[in-house]
Formats: sequence, structure tokens, C-alpha cells
Amino acid sequence: MSSKYTTPILDLNTFRFMNLGLSSRLLNFTPLPPKSHKPIDPSSFNLYLHPPNASLAFPRRDCALRAAAAEDGDFSGNIEHPDLMALSPLDGRYRGVVKELAPYLSEYGLIYYRVLVEIKWLLKLSQIPEVIEVPSFSEEAQSYLQGIIDGFSINDATEVKRIEKTTNHDVKAVEYFLKQRSSSHPEIAKVLEFYHFACTSEDINNIAHALMLTESVNNVLLPVMDDLIRAICDMAKEHAAIPMLSRTHGQTASPTTLGKEMAVFAVRLSTQRQEVSQVAIMGKLAGAVGNYNAHMVAYPNIDWPLVAEEFVTFLGVSFNPYVTQIETHDYMAKLFHAYIRFNNILIDFDCDIWRYISLGYFKQTTKAGEIGSSTMPHKVNPIDFENSEGNLGMASAVFSHLSDKLPKSRLQRDLTDSTVLRNMGVGFGHSLLAYRSTLRGISKLQVNEARISEDLNHSWEVLAEPIQTVMRRYDVPEPYEKLKVLTRGRTVTAESIKEFIKGLELPEEPKNILSKLTPHSYVGSAVVLAKTVDVAVGATIKDTNFPAEKVKIVFGSSSCELELSSLLALSPLDGRYWGKVKDLAPYMSEYGLIYFRVIVEIKWLLWLSQIPEVIEVTSFGESAQSFLQEIIDGFSINDALEIKEIEKVTNHDVKAVEYFLKQRCKSHPEIAKVLEFFHFACTSEDINNLAHALMLKGAMNNVMFPIIGDLVQALCTMAKEYSHIPMLSRTHGQV
Repeated sequence: MSSKYTTPILDLNTFRFMNLGLSSRLLNFTPLPPKSHKPIDPSSFNLYLHPPNASLAFPRRDCALRAAAAEDGDFSGNIEHPDLMALSPLDGRYRGVVKELAPYLSEYGLIYYRVLVEIKWLLKLSQIPEVIEVPSFSEEAQSYLQGIIDGFSINDATEVKRIEKTTNHDVKAVEYFLKQRSSSHPEIAKVLEFYHFACTSEDINNIAHALMLTESVNNVLLPVMDDLIRAICDMAKEHAAIPMLSRTHGQTASPTTLGKEMAVFAVRLSTQRQEVSQVAIMGKLAGAVGNYNAHMVAYPNIDWPLVAEEFVTFLGVSFNPYVTQIETHDYMAKLFHAYIRFNNILIDFDCDIWRYISLGYFKQTTKAGEIGSSTMPHKVNPIDFENSEGNLGMASAVFSHLSDKLPKSRLQRDLTDSTVLRNMGVGFGHSLLAYRSTLRGISKLQVNEARISEDLNHSWEVLAEPIQTVMRRYDVPEPYEKLKVLTRGRTVTAESIKEFIKGLELPEEPKNILSKLTPHSYVGSAVVLAKTVDVAVGATIKDTNFPAEKVKIVFGSSSCELELSSLLALSPLDGRYWGKVKDLAPYMSEYGLIYFRVIVEIKWLLWLSQIPEVIEVTSFGESAQSFLQEIIDGFSINDALEIKEIEKVTNHDVKAVEYFLKQRCKSHPEIAKVLEFFHFACTSEDINNLAHALMLKGAMNNVMFPIIGDLVQALCTMAKEYSHIPMLSRTHGQV
């Protein structure tokens, strides 16, 4: 589009969203990396034999759930609590739905990965020339060790648990188990004390947890999430052209299509799915307090940080060099928060589908014998979506606590993370259960086009928007107000709309266009958006982190303290902590929201003036441009108070901004001619979403980031200033 000006008035940076340090990412269904792990059949409890020529390096980490069958062949004899006695519904009622997670996120999974890490660490030591006490293992010894991993069974895990009853230490029990299992092998028996060499328990645990998360997410969660997104994409494309009445605030609104509304959810979910896949799973192997103390005393000539990095990354985990006794768990918080966002979006989807079913827009297929209600035989309840919604809430509650708790640990380590980490399976289990519930619900849906069409046929008032928009273009006086009189609180029919259009003083062409418009055809670009959802899902996130201009509050001379307090309040920080947080007020207060709405409305009018095809809004002269910019630059507390007064009449906050601008600009002869192009073709959310984006951008860039930078700098200063001061470390509160 060519500009009417040599130098554009509109700074496009104004409309660019802040990116909080995220790199560009593809939002597509890229295939997962070739899986390096054997598929798991949780329904099978046969003893797998490890390959006779097992890989001797760091090969596939097989997490096969195995059990040595009891003599009577009844596996249940090995379980203390059968399904009916399970305290968690994930282990009882819903076990069949979530059992794929058990090899990874159960107690068995934790023990299995501990065994794997301990054995791989012994093998790594045998590859370090300086560790002469652990010579390179023969092929037969390596196969023996690999066989312990490949053949690790339920009975093996039970043996570890038996040892733990004596040691009262779960990781030490694994070490003792491995020593017992390896004592019969003459070569390995010579180096038994190099199991767990120079390791703290958390060296083993943190890598085990990393592998549990990596493999459960890649092998179970992400594939189901992809299935869910694809199912919603299919809905979007299949129903792309089915017009449907929108509802905003529970009231009839401009029509859309069923497919486009599904496409919105597909794109939102795919964005968070990608966030999940991009989280770097971290690990460490730095000893009791993160400094390789014992390592360096035993073998001072070995580059232990390099050895640790090689070991951790070879296991497929990203290396974290700066740790205490524990890996910091920051990546876990990031991962769990990504799942919370994914789950919240899916709750939104479940609730919308529930509502569409309630409206009759969807029917649900039934099966013979199924009961919808115990007392009302006619009902087919949307239980799959309700089940999903409930489980998503449970999952997110667990993830929220994990995210809040895990990054915090006293001094160099406390043990509170240990018991919390054992609940990872609860969060993922409820998530998986919910995803499959939604998928099951989607498979039962049938669109009721007749019912959807019926609502459109009774909602001709939605054409008030395009009519008043065209009236604005052709300078028909008070278009919004005239349509408000025609439609608000009244029954509007096709006949009354056509009669109104017929009486308008409009050119013949736009009048004919409006006369042919129906609620079914007034769907804008919804069909195209729905049909191209796959392209949107495969789009990339652009880096749009641009510096924001600081906002200056210009105080009116007649403003009083009480009004200032009300307009600039930061709930709930509007009183007691005002002095500590007042820098946020220009951005995150009611004033800030009004101010940014004013900016967006004015910038949109200026933008329209740059579009050659919008001939009704001619290029503004320098005086008009300066007048509009002055409204922004001089926007005061008194101006915001005036808008609040207007809002008392309109009962609509964004409309009050439009009326304020019309009042302010009617005295300027050039702008007065195009007053109806304020808020042209906009919904309130067009203004609000950009205002909120600018509020966040300004607050983060001008207040939060500088403070965060000061905090980080202060910590760096402390680190450098005290780098030479030795200090006694403590674990579990003990030296």
C-alpha cells in the first residue's frame, strides 16, 4: 500500500507486541525426533530378554514395564492395593486411560531411571583414562550392565524397595541393589565402590527426573496433544463455511462461522504445544553442593565440569553448570506453566463446546445402553467435555504448586522438592485424561445446521454494524445513534432492516450491497480463516520486542488527590504500597488503560488517512496531525476524568473514549469532517487488545525490566565481591 505521506505519521512499533526474550519458533506439527527408545506396551508384563549384543556405549534407554509373574500367574498378587482400593482415580477408575504414563512417572519409573543413571555413570568412569581404578570394561561386562537396564523388572524394583526399608534412603537402596546384582560378575565386582562415585543423591535424582519428563512428554503427552490439535483443525476446515451467530457478553453479535471459531482454538493450542516442546530439560552432576568438591580431591587432574557436561548431554538432557546440591528446577516451572496455559485454553474450548451443545448447535451421537441422566431419559449430557474441564483444573492446580514450590530451596538444598516431585505424574495424568476426554467428546459431535441457521434467521439486528459502518463512510449523520434507535431493545426483522436501508441517503451501489446482506452472509473473512488454519498453526512467532516510549502523566491543574488516587489505583496496591509501586501506575492503572485506548483510536484514524482507497478521510494537514498528537502528548488526569463522566452515561468504557475524541476534535475544521471515522469498523476489543498490549509493553520495558536488571546486576556484584570468601555449605541444615 502506498502512503499519502513521505514520512508516515504512524510509528508501527506502537502496534508491535513485546516478546519477553523468546526466540522465533515454528508453530507446526514437526515430527518428533526419531525416537531413541523402544515403544512400551504397558499391558504386557512378560519378561523381556535384553539383546545378546547390547550396545556398549550409551544406547537406547528402554523403559519397559516388566514383572516377573507370580507362581500362580496372577500379577495382582504383586500389588498391595488393587485398582478398587486406589486412593487416586488415576490408579483406579481411570488407570486404563492413563497407563502409558506408568513406565515413566510412577515409583517404578523413578527407580528404573535411577538404575539407568547409576550404571551409565559407572560406564562413563570406565571411559576416563585418568580413572585407572576403573579400567575399560570388556564387551561381556558392558553387556551385563546393559542387561540390568534392559531387563529391569517389577520384581527388581520391588527388591530395591525392600532394601530401602533397611537403608531408609531410596537412592542408597539403588546403589546397594546394583552392588548385589553385580557382585557375581568378576570384572565388575572389582569396582563396586565406583557405583555412585562422588555423587550426591540429587545427582542421580535430577537426571532421572529429567529423563522421566523428557520421555513421558515426547512419547505420551505430545502425541496426544497433537491428535487433539489436529482434531480441532479438522473441525475448523470441515465446518469452515457454516455461518453461526456470535455472542459477546452473552448477547447476539456479528456472525462468524463455526469453523473459524474452532480454528481460533487450534492455533492457540498449537502455540502452547510448541512452547512445551521448546523447553530445555536440564540436568547436573556436580556433587554435593555443585562445585565438584569430592571429584577434584579424588582426581584433581580431570576436568570434571567437562566430564559432567558430556555425561548429561549424552543422555539427551541439557546441561546446567550453575547449581547447588539440586538442579534449580527453573525449567520445570517453565514446562509446567506451559501446560497450565495449554490446559486453560482447552478449558475454554470445553466450555464453549458445552455451550454450543446447550444451544443445540451440536448433537451428540449415542450408543445403545448408554444413560445420559439417571432421572431424565431424554438427556445426552456433554460429560466428556465436563470430565475434561474438571481434570484440567486438577492438573493445573498441581502444576501451579509444582511451579511455585520447586524453584525455591533453602540455602544449598532442602528436601521439600523430593516429595513434591513425586506428584509430577498426578499433573500429567489428569492432563492426559482430560485430553482424551475432549477427543472422545469431539468424536461424538454432529453439527445441527438447522438449529444454527434458526438463530441467524432471528437475529437481523446484527446487520446494524455493517449498516452504520457504511453510513459512516458516506457521512450520513449520527449513524451509530440511528441504528441504536432502530435495533436496541426491539425486534428486528428482514423487512424492517431493508426498509431502513431503503430510506438511507446512500449511493445506489452500497445501498444494493447492504440490501443483499443477510445474517448468513455477513461473516467477513471467517471462511478463509478457517480453511487456512493449517497455515496459521504452522506459522512462526516473530521477534517483535521493540523499545517502548515512556509515558508521561500530564497533571491538570484542577485535579484533586482523591480523583488521582481513584484513577491511578493499582488494585490491590492502591494505598499501603503506593510509594513502592507507583512507577507502574501510568501503565497498569485505569488511567493507563484509557490513555492507551486514546492512542490506539487516534493512531487508527491517522492510519485510515494513509489508505488511498479511503477517500473520505483525506490526508491530514500538518495542523490536524499536530492537533491529534497534542491530545496524546497532553492527555491528563482531567481528560481521563472527563471520559469517566461520559462513561456514566454510555455505560460503555470504549464508546466513552470515542465520544471524548469526537468532542475534543469537533472544533478542528479538518478533523470535524471525519469524526465518524473514529473507531471505524472496530469492535471494542480491537481497541482493548492493543491497549493492553501497549500497557504490558510499557510496564515491562520501562519499569519491570530495569528493576530486574538492577536485581541481576546487584547479584552479579555480590558474586564478584565475595568470590574469594570461602563459606561452609549446609545440606538438610547440617554441615
